[in-house]
Amino acid sequence: MDFTVRLCASIFEVKSFTKSWLTTGFMIVYVYIAGLLIQYVVQTVHPSGWKWVAHISHTKQTTGFSSSKDLAVRAAKRAIEKALAAEKKREENHC
Repeated sequence: MDFTVRLCASIFEVKSFTKSWLTTGFMIVYVYIAGLLIQYVVQTVHPSGWKWVAHISHTKQTTGFSSSKDLAVRAAKRAIEKALAAEKKREENHC
Protein backbone atom coordinates (compact mmCIF):
# COMPACT_ATOMS: atom_id res chain seq x y z
CA MET A 1 0.00 0.00 0.00
CA ASP A 2 2.87 2.32 0.79
CA PHE A 3 4.18 1.78 -2.74
CA THR A 4 0.86 2.92 -4.24
CA VAL A 5 0.79 6.03 -2.04
CA ARG A 6 4.42 6.84 -2.96
CA LEU A 7 3.55 6.35 -6.63
CA CYS A 8 0.69 8.84 -6.31
CA ALA A 9 2.99 11.19 -4.40
CA SER A 10 5.48 11.11 -7.26
CA ILE A 11 2.75 12.07 -9.73
CA PHE A 12 0.89 14.63 -7.59
CA GLU A 13 1.86 16.89 -4.75
CA VAL A 14 0.66 15.02 -1.67
CA LYS A 15 0.61 16.55 1.80
CA SER A 16 0.59 14.44 4.97
CA PHE A 17 -3.19 14.85 5.49
CA THR A 18 -3.86 13.77 1.90
CA LYS A 19 -1.38 10.90 2.28
CA SER A 20 -3.36 9.52 5.23
CA TRP A 21 -6.60 9.73 3.23
CA LEU A 22 -4.92 8.03 0.27
CA THR A 23 -3.66 5.27 2.55
CA THR A 24 -7.16 4.74 3.96
CA GLY A 25 -8.74 4.80 0.51
CA PHE A 26 -6.27 2.34 -0.97
CA MET A 27 -6.71 0.07 2.05
CA ILE A 28 -10.47 -0.02 1.43
CA VAL A 29 -9.95 -0.70 -2.29
CA TYR A 30 -7.45 -3.51 -1.60
CA VAL A 31 -9.78 -5.17 0.90
CA TYR A 32 -12.67 -4.90 -1.59
CA ILE A 33 -10.58 -6.46 -4.38
CA ALA A 34 -9.42 -9.24 -2.05
CA GLY A 35 -13.06 -9.92 -1.11
CA LEU A 36 -14.07 -10.13 -4.77
CA LEU A 37 -11.20 -12.50 -5.46
CA ILE A 38 -12.16 -14.73 -2.53
CA GLN A 39 -15.80 -14.72 -3.64
CA TYR A 40 -14.78 -15.69 -7.18
CA VAL A 41 -12.59 -18.56 -5.95
CA VAL A 42 -15.30 -19.89 -3.62
CA GLN A 43 -17.95 -19.59 -6.33
CA THR A 44 -15.72 -21.45 -8.77
CA VAL A 45 -14.81 -24.24 -6.33
CA HIS A 46 -18.31 -24.70 -4.93
CA PRO A 47 -21.05 -23.29 -7.18
CA SER A 48 -24.26 -22.55 -5.32
CA GLY A 49 -26.64 -22.61 -8.26
CA TRP A 50 -27.30 -23.27 -11.91
CA LYS A 51 -26.80 -20.74 -14.67
CA TRP A 52 -28.92 -21.29 -17.74
CA VAL A 53 -28.88 -19.80 -21.22
CA ALA A 54 -31.76 -19.99 -23.71
CA HIS A 55 -30.77 -19.09 -27.29
CA ILE A 56 -33.92 -17.45 -28.63
CA SER A 57 -32.57 -16.52 -32.06
CA HIS A 58 -29.24 -16.01 -33.79
CA THR A 59 -28.84 -12.63 -32.10
CA LYS A 60 -30.88 -12.91 -28.91
CA GLN A 61 -30.38 -15.00 -25.82
CA THR A 62 -31.86 -15.05 -22.34
CA THR A 63 -29.85 -16.00 -19.28
CA GLY A 64 -30.73 -16.66 -15.68
CA PHE A 65 -29.49 -18.14 -12.44
CA SER A 66 -31.44 -20.60 -10.31
CA SER A 67 -30.72 -22.32 -7.02
CA SER A 68 -31.49 -25.83 -8.28
CA LYS A 69 -31.40 -27.74 -11.55
CA ASP A 70 -35.19 -28.20 -11.63
CA LEU A 71 -35.81 -24.48 -11.14
CA ALA A 72 -33.26 -23.67 -13.86
CA VAL A 73 -34.99 -25.99 -16.33
CA ARG A 74 -38.41 -24.48 -15.53
CA ALA A 75 -37.09 -20.92 -15.84
CA ALA A 76 -35.44 -21.67 -19.18
CA LYS A 77 -38.62 -23.32 -20.50
CA ARG A 78 -40.65 -20.31 -19.37
CA ALA A 79 -38.25 -17.94 -21.16
CA ILE A 80 -38.48 -19.99 -24.36
CA GLU A 81 -42.29 -20.17 -24.18
CA LYS A 82 -42.48 -16.42 -23.58
CA ALA A 83 -40.24 -15.76 -26.60
CA LEU A 84 -42.31 -18.10 -28.78
CA ALA A 85 -45.54 -16.40 -27.69
CA ALA A 86 -44.08 -12.98 -28.49
CA GLU A 87 -42.93 -14.20 -31.92
CA LYS A 88 -46.37 -15.68 -32.64
CA LYS A 89 -48.03 -12.41 -31.62
CA ARG A 90 -45.68 -10.45 -33.92
CA GLU A 91 -46.50 -12.76 -36.82
CA GLU A 92 -50.26 -12.36 -36.23
CA ASN A 93 -49.93 -8.57 -36.17
CA HIS A 94 -48.09 -8.54 -39.50
CA CYS A 95 -50.78 -10.55 -41.30
